[in-house]
Parts: sequence; structure tokens; C-alpha cells
Amino acid sequence: MARKFRTGHGCSGRLESIRLILDAEVAPSHPDKEDVMEYLRCKACGYIMEADKLGTVCPACGVPAAQLEAWTSPVKPARKRILDLHIHPVVVHFPQAYAASLVLFAVLLAVLPAGRLPGFLQITTLIMAAILPLCGLAAWASGTLDAKIRFRKVKAPLLIRKMVVGGLFILASLAAALVALTLGLSGTGLVVFAVLEVLTLGCGTFLGIWGSGLTNAAFPG
Repeated sequence: MARKFRTGHGCSGRLESIRLILDAEVAPSHPDKEDVMEYLRCKACGYIMEADKLGTVCPACGVPAAQLEAWTSPVKPARKRILDLHIHPVVVHFPQAYAASLVLFAVLLAVLPAGRLPGFLQITTLIMAAILPLCGLAAWASGTLDAKIRFRKVKAPLLIRKMVVGGLFILASLAAALVALTLGLSGTGLVVFAVLEVLTLGCGTFLGIWGSGLTNAAFPG
């Protein structure tokens, strides 16, 4: 009788062990760490990069690879992959470059004597002035999306300030384009156009300064 009891007890123990093994195989291992990428941070300059892309030196400052240490991102991989595309910083380069170029073109049109070059500059300026509001709108939209992904909201004080100034950038560039197309790029029309483009460039400068401080900022999770 005792022998049967021991046998039954042994079978139950083995069955329980098998059940635990099967449960362990079926259950996901570390679900919170799924698809987590490994990152390194340079001790010298703070540059952050993917661990598998490290060469012999830091890509940013050139110190030996030994100066890089393991770094864990507080942002989940799915969000970080989107942020690492740098969509807004890339898009915003176009309106800023256009605004600076148009201010320069306005100065050149004011000082250069009549001839073939000023005629070419007028055509180029008209085309770029017409495109600039669209570039500004694209930058405003990409910035709003970036803020939503980066901070999960767009109502923080600095973000609101950027949206307002970004809207002013679009309005000033649109007004400059209308002036160029209606009043022309000579005399009073050129003066008004230049003033509006300087205002546009000023807005772009402040947006760039404020945005540079947000490049490495992101809400965790």
C-alpha cells in the first residue's frame, strides 16, 4: 500500500514538473524588454548611439571607443525609432534656408544695377517666395507631430510659444509672397518684401534656438 502511495505521489510530482516546464516555454520571457536596442553614451561629449554601430572611436568627438559606456533610453523602442528619424529637424532646414536666402536676394536686388543677373534673381526670388509658405506649413505640421510623439502633448509653454511663432513665420512668408507677386520686386514692393522676409527669418531664428534645446528631450515611456 505504501508502495502505491509513493508511486502515485511520484507521478503527480512529475506531472507538475512537466506542467511548469510547458508554462515556462509558453510564457513570454521579459515582455517589457522585447525588441530593446542597446545604446552607448560617450563620457566625453554625451553623444548617444546604437551599440552595434560603434567603431574604434566616438563618431562625434573622436575619443577612443573605451570612453563610451552603456546607456538605457527612457523612451520605448517604438517611439524612439520614430524620433530617431529626425523628421522635424530635417524638414525645418528648408524654410530656414529659404528665408535666409530671400533676405540676401532682396539685398542683392536693391544694390545690383539693372542687367541679366538681377532679372534672374527676380525670377528665382519669386519662385522661392511662393514655395516658402508651403515649407513653413510642412515644418509647422512636422513640429506638432514631433511634439505629440516626444512629449505626448502640445500644450506645454515652450511648445505653445513655438507653435505661435511658427504660425507667424507662415503668415509673414505668405504676405511676402503676395507682395512680390502683386507689387513686384522693385521700389516700394522690394522694401516691403525685404522687411517681411527679415521678420520671417527672425521667427525662424528663434524657432531654431528653442528647438535645439528640445532635441534630446523626450517624455519617458
